[in-house]
Amino acid sequence: MNSVQGLWGLVGAEHLVFSLFWLLLRRALCPSDRAGIYTLALFNLSMGVGLMLIALRGHLPALLTHAGADALIVLALAMMWHGCAAHFGGLATREPLVVGGGTAALLIVLQAAQLADARWRLALVYLAIAWLVVRAPWLASPHGRSRFDHSLDVLMILRTLAVLAALGLVVQALGGLLWGWELAASVAAPQSYLLAYGVLIVLTLLNSALYFIIVRSLVRELGALASRDAMTGLLNRRAFLDRLDRRWQDWQREQRRFVLISVDVDHFKSINDGFGHAAGDAVLCGVAGVLQADARPHDAVARIGGEEFVVILADIADEAQALATAERLRVAVQGMALPPALQGRSVTVSAGVALVAPQDRHPAGTLDRSDRALYRAKGNGRNRVCLDRPHAAA
Repeated sequence: MNSVQGLWGLVGAEHLVFSLFWLLLRRALCPSDRAGIYTLALFNLSMGVGLMLIALRGHLPALLTHAGADALIVLALAMMWHGCAAHFGGLATREPLVVGGGTAALLIVLQAAQLADARWRLALVYLAIAWLVVRAPWLASPHGRSRFDHSLDVLMILRTLAVLAALGLVVQALGGLLWGWELAASVAAPQSYLLAYGVLIVLTLLNSALYFIIVRSLVRELGALASRDAMTGLLNRRAFLDRLDRRWQDWQREQRRFVLISVDVDHFKSINDGFGHAAGDAVLCGVAGVLQADARPHDAVARIGGEEFVVILADIADEAQALATAERLRVAVQGMALPPALQGRSVTVSAGVALVAPQDRHPAGTLDRSDRALYRAKGNGRNRVCLDRPHAAA
C-alpha cells in the first residue's frame, strides 16, 4: 500500500470516528430524534468502509474495492439524506433509499456480470451521487424551518455548495460518456492526493455543519424547556421575571408602557380537595389555555405558582383598555369547558390590574401593585377585576 492509499485509508478511518460521535450524540437526544441520528451514524460508517475499500484496491477483489466501494458510497449519501429528513422534519419518503439502494445493487450486478465497462459504471455513480447531493439540503419542511429558523443561513450555504457539487459531477459524468474524459483516477496517481484531501475537507465540513445545527437546536430546546411550566406550557416564574425586566427596560428607555394582570383561580383548594388533583390540573391547564389564546405575539403569559398567573400586556398606555382585557379574560374563564368531574360547577378567577407608572421605582413595584389589586378583588367577593392606580400605592 503506497502513501496515497494510506491517505484514503485515514480518510475512511476518520469517518468511522465520526460514526462513533454520532452514536454518542444519539444517547443525548429524545427517542423521537434518535432514528435520524442513527441513520447519520450509518452514513459515516458506510462512507468510511467505502473509502477504506478504495484504499485497498489492488489488494482485494475488484468486486469489493470497485463496485462494493462505489455502492457503499452511494448508500452512504442515501442514508445521509434519509437521516436529515428524519431529524429535520423533512418529507417522509423512501426516495433516497430507493435511489441509493437501486444504484448500489445495479453497480454490483454490472461489475459481477461484466455487463458494462468502467466508464458506464462510474458515470452511473457520478449521476446517482449528484442526485442525492443536490436533493438532500432541500429536506427542511415547514416544521423543520420553525425548529431551526436561525440555522437557515447554514442551510442556504449547504444548498449552494450542493448545487455546485452536483453540477460538477454531472459535467464529469457527461464528459466521460460523450468526450472520453477519464473518470477512474488511480489511487496510486499523484492527483489522487488532491481528491483525497478534497473528500476529507468536504465531508468534515458536512459533518461539522450538521453537528452545529443539531447541537445548537438541542441547546435551544433545553433552554425553552427550562423557561416553561411543565404542566401548562406557559412561562415559568424565572422566565416571567426576565420578560418583566425587559419590559421595564423598554419603559425606562423609550417610555413604552405595559400592564400587569395578576390572575388567581377562585376557591382552587376546594376543587383540589373535593374533586382530586387531576381535576385541579385540568382547571389550571384550561385557564392557561384561555389566557394564552387571548395574548398577542408580543405579550407574555406565565404561571408563577400554584393557581397564580400573570399576564404582561405590552405597549398599552390606557387603563380602560387594560381593564377591558382583564374583564374579557375573566368572562372567558367563566365560560370555558370543564372536565366531566366538574360539570355543573362554575370556575372563576379574580384579577388585579396595574399600569406601569413613573412612581414605580422598579419592576417588582408594578408587580406588587397588580398583586394588591388582586387581593382587593378577592376581598370584594372574587370573580371580579380591580385596578391599582399609582396614587393608591403611595
